[in-house]
Parts: sequence; C-alpha cells; structure tokens
Amino acid sequence: MDRRYRLTPIFGVLDDRFLVIHSTALIFIGFSFGCAGLVILTSFKNKRNTNFFSSWSKCERFVVYMAVCDTLLHLVHFTDHVHMLVNRDHVYPIQLCEFYGFVLYEFTVAQSLLILIIATNAFLLIKFKVNMNYGLRDWRLISVVLGVPFLICVILAVFKQLGPTGT
Repeated sequence: MDRRYRLTPIFGVLDDRFLVIHSTALIFIGFSFGCAGLVILTSFKNKRNTNFFSSWSKCERFVVYMAVCDTLLHLVHFTDHVHMLVNRDHVYPIQLCEFYGFVLYEFTVAQSLLILIIATNAFLLIKFKVNMNYGLRDWRLISVVLGVPFLICVILAVFKQLGPTGT
C-alpha cells in the first residue's frame, strides 16, 4: 500500500456520513450530467441542418462548450465517487487515482477558463464594442481552454501532486 493513502483517511468512512456524502454527490452529479447532455442534444437538434462553426452564434457555441466540459468532468467525477462508494476506501491503484485527479483538474480548470473568457468577451463587447476573434473554428479558444490546464496537469503529474493527497 502506498504511504500517501495512510496519511489521508477518508472522511466519514467510519460512520454513516460516508454513504450520505457519496450518494448525495452521485445524485447531483447525475442531475448535472443529464442537464449538460440535454443542452448538447437540444442545441444540435435545433440546428440540425447547419454547420456548427459557420452558422451558430458565438453564444450558442459557448453554451455547447460549457456543456461538453461539464459532461466530461461529471463522467469522471461520477466514476470516482462510484469507485470510492463500492470500495469504501481510496481509489486503487494509485495510477487510477492520479488519472482521476488529472482529468478532474483538467476539466474543472477548463470550465473556469471558459467562464473567464466568456466574461471577458462580454465585457469587451459591451464596454468597448470589441468582438474577440477566436480563430477559424475557435481554435484559439479551444487550445487555451484545454491546453493551459493540460500543461498544468502534466507539471503536477511530474511532481507527483495528483492523487489522494493532491486534487
């Protein structure tokens, strides 16, 4: 057993709080996952015969990007909680725990960056009438939103900061 697991006991595992915490988390993760999936489905259903990048407005694409980040985040977060609920212990092996931490951090930071970019875009558009250009097919937006957290995650993984004592 890895030494890091012994240093961080799981909260509530010795009493009834463990089941309540993880069950509640799974319920709300499921609701959020379902809502994000519904947003994606209805967005594409309403624009069935159009090209995603050329005919959709920037706001419509932002909504889909947010829903995709949320869906991917909750897919892994749901798996993490189920794994802990079944085992009533940390995620084993440690590489799987580090993978969960990597992906959770990636999409949590990606979502935060996307919100920051959307807010900056709205501010610049309203205050200065400046419409930000994200490149052909939003490549600049996507590369910043997914690339920056990925680089941070790689650095964290190299220094062994992901896992039961990390994220």
